[in-house]
This record gives sequence, C-alpha cells and structure tokens, in this order.
Amino acid sequence: MPEIIATYSINETIRCIIIFTSFALFITALLHSWKAFLFTKKISEDRKETIKGGVNTDDIMNLSEYIMIQKRDVRDHIRSNDKGQYYYPDPFILDAIQQVSENFFEKNFIAPISMYANLLPPLGFVGTIAGMIVVFNTAAEPGSARNLAGLSTALLTTFFALIGFVILEFMGIFLLKRANLRIKDELADLDD
Repeated sequence: MPEIIATYSINETIRCIIIFTSFALFITALLHSWKAFLFTKKISEDRKETIKGGVNTDDIMNLSEYIMIQKRDVRDHIRSNDKGQYYYPDPFILDAIQQVSENFFEKNFIAPISMYANLLPPLGFVGTIAGMIVVFNTAAEPGSARNLAGLSTALLTTFFALIGFVILEFMGIFLLKRANLRIKDELADLDD
C-alpha cells in the first residue's frame, strides 16, 4: 500500500509541475500578446504632430510612432546624403519602411509569443511520458488507481499543452495581421 501512495503522489507531483509550468508559459505569452496588442493602437493627433515636427522621441509607444520615425529618418538621411546623385522612388522607400516595421514587430512581439507556444507541446509530451511510465509499471493491475492516475497525467498534460499552443498560435496570427494593417494604414496616411 505505501508504494501505491508513493507512486500516486510522484505522479501527481509530476502532473502539477508540468501543468503549472505550461500555465506559467501560457500566461507569460498572453502578457506579451497584450503588449503587442497595445503596441498596435492608433496614435493620437498631438503625438503625430510632435513626431512630424522633428522632435526626438526616445520612448516609442506604438507601431504608428515607429513607422513615422522611420519614415522621417529615412527621408532626412536620403536628403542629406544623396546630393542629387540618386533618385529613390517613394514606393521603394515605403516598401523599405514597411519591411523594417514588420521585422521590428515580429522580432519584439511575435517571436517571444511563438517561442512560448512552441515550448508547450514538448512539456505536454514530457507529461505523457511520465504518465505512461506509471501505466506501464502497473500494467498487471488494469483499472487500479495508479494506472488511472498515470493515464490521467498522460492525457491531461498533453491536452492542456496543445490547447495552449493552438490559442497562442492564433493570437500570433491575429496580432501579425493587426500589425500589418496598422503598418499599411500608417504608410498610406503619411504625407511628405
């Protein structure tokens, strides 16, 4: 009887650790998602005028500001360095700014969310292995409490990890689409 309790409590401990770790990763990814969502909000008209006026803003608060600063800096750099030698068409400049903005957003927001999402399935797999070890150790006792606890650990850890993975991947896709729409809107709204 003591070995049943010991195996059951070890199994429960493993299950709790894996589910808690998966939950912590999921919450951290949701916080990154919230920051990404806030970063894609529209900019106020006062802030637009401040940035257009050439005032340096060290604290970029959202994607619209980042795009405006990139456009201002690229145009200033071209005007100060080309001395009439080269012609840069506006579509070329806007495409370059779009690529830089998309890369900035993906690197700072989407990559961490994807990393956390991609850590969840292996954690679920570890729980599956731990649960199946218990099941195989108690194969001679089908329907016993240890056998059911092992099966429960195997299924629950995988289930929670995969559900978290799917939710975070959809969040990443939604945020990336939102950022791309904001980038295109801001590039269309900016005038020289």
